[in-house]
Amino acid sequence: MFKLVIHISDLDKWQTVINNINNSVKGLRESYTIHVVANVNAIQGYLDPKIREQITAIDDPNIHFFACNNSLIGQNVTPEMLNPDTIPSKIGIVPVGIISIVEDQNNGFAYLKP
Repeated sequence: MFKLVIHISDLDKWQTVINNINNSVKGLRESYTIHVVANVNAIQGYLDPKIREQITAIDDPNIHFFACNNSLIGQNVTPEMLNPDTIPSKIGIVPVGIISIVEDQNNGFAYLKP
């Protein structure tokens, strides 16, 4: 099983993250789980309609997107703003992004930070 956690903290790296996901899925010949954990100003990407559209288009039950709650608070983003009823894809919220990433690594996930 291929397990990857992608850490994004820079808003300008979202297209790279989306490309990494799409290219990984195309190249894999085994089952996989991919987690994307956003913190710091990358949280704002979840509010960007273009980025959110690309996330929604991925539509893969093995790929999960998360936001750091501490960063949400720091960026004044509410859970309702993050997951409006009008958008089908949902973003999970983890209490502390870095702890979530370390827990994933302890569970065998490879770490990637574009």
